Amino acid sequence: MHALPKELTARAFTAAEALRWGVPRERLRRRDVVALGSGVYAVQALADRHSPCATLRLKADALLRERPDAWASHSTAAQVHGLWLPGRLLRDHRLHLSHALEPDSYTRRQGVCGHRVALRPQDVTTREGLRLSTPARTWLDLASLCSVRELIIMGDQLVRHPYPRFEGRTAPHATLGELRVLLDESRGVPGRRRCLTALEWIRVGADSVQETLLRLALIRAGLPEPELQVPAKPQSLVAAR
Repeated sequence: MHALPKELTARAFTAAEALRWGVPRERLRRRDVVALGSGVYAVQALADRHSPCATLRLKADALLRERPDAWASHSTAAQVHGLWLPGRLLRDHRLHLSHALEPDSYTRRQGVCGHRVALRPQDVTTREGLRLSTPARTWLDLASLCSVRELIIMGDQLVRHPYPRFEGRTAPHATLGELRVLLDESRGVPGRRRCLTALEWIRVGADSVQETLLRLALIRAGLPEPELQVPAKPQSLVAAR
């Protein structure tokens, strides 16, 4: 059996990349190679070690190596960032790639959804070597596909203070001020007005989707808006007063 170059065994790769390494297409039909979809392949051992989200990253990394001017976006970027998504967007298994110019046939291949977007340079970041839209820009990109309530839920998750011990970060994905500046500088982007409406109801301190839903339900019922993350007083101190 023709051994694959080590450069192709540690990551996913496209058929074109394999050919550049001298691997013919028929070699990719052997049982030790798995087709991940969208013209992307990986060795069986590598594919078996990865979750569906990690497999999405493998595919994105392989395709973006051939398109250095593109980046992962929309629901793909949201999953890589670990952001909350409505169920219907989680079930969208397409790989979303954005480009500042007109997407060509490369980003229209089966299983890949190409987007033409205008954005600020700071709206694209790198996470573990993968180019993708920032969490805040991902929120805006998804606005045309989400309700205001869903954008509030996502927004609460963006601005909440993380738990460094469990999340490996000390700062929120974005601040309320950063979201406002993003919207001020992104006029004409589909869904922007919906984000502006949602922004008025985004709060720091809702650490879960259920907390956001409870807060919105209380407000909808006509009750005062609840305070978030209020420290509980020990009962002994309350009784002593």
